[in-house]
Amino acid sequence: TSAFISAPYNNMDKMFASRSLMMPNNAITARSNHYNTLWSSANGSNNDDQDDIITTAATNELLNRATELRKQAGVLEEEMKVERSKNPKVSSFVEKEQMPFYRGVANSAWKITFRGQDRSQDDDDDKRDLAPVFGDVTLHFRDDGYTDITVTNKDDNDNKPIFFDKFWGWDEEIDPEDELRYLSFSANIKGTKMAKAGFEEGSQMYFTARVDFDPTTASSSDGLELNDGKITVKREIKTGFWGVFNASGILAEFRDSGDFVCRPVKLPETI
Repeated sequence: TSAFISAPYNNMDKMFASRSLMMPNNAITARSNHYNTLWSSANGSNNDDQDDIITTAATNELLNRATELRKQAGVLEEEMKVERSKNPKVSSFVEKEQMPFYRGVANSAWKITFRGQDRSQDDDDDKRDLAPVFGDVTLHFRDDGYTDITVTNKDDNDNKPIFFDKFWGWDEEIDPEDELRYLSFSANIKGTKMAKAGFEEGSQMYFTARVDFDPTTASSSDGLELNDGKITVKREIKTGFWGVFNASGILAEFRDSGDFVCRPVKLPETI
């Protein structure tokens, strides 16, 4: 505070000056009047005019300084708002807060992030050297029961599908065993990345996820969730010979081949 007070002052002056920086203008003026009264009582009514001038000048300087500090604080706050908008963590938080929600599967859009690897080779003597595949695709579950690929699933180099050639219709039903609701849909496998994970091009991959939503208890801002996503593929069971008949190819089973998560996204602008 001594940088902007041009004359010596006692301990009372110091206390008044330091506290004034944190006070609004009206509070500083009131405190100044009270201080002048205490000053007059302590030093008598016959103060020199020079002392009054020094006190008034110091008070005015404090008032001006406090006003300037408030202006600087306002400028800093505006700059911080701009920086917050550029911060990736803040941006992702805002995106999460604005995430859409759906109260039914029909006419909803989801980003599917998956990982998988063919595990049917576990029963084979000649095992292949496979690498798991990771990817994502955005789907629109239409209200007519069909499924559209809306975003990604394209190779930037040749604009060809890199995971799936086509998604088929979707179905929602209640499992009689656990009485929970499940969503199921399937896709035609496509691309070298899927082949390196052991999935044959042109074959089908099946997706199943649990639908968590109870309209009787959900609030107006609650939406359904697709959880516990499982990926399966259908593989023939090699049973060998029954007499003169080869039973291989007659029996098949679904093998667990991966998992996936679902995140709701905005519906595409054009369907």
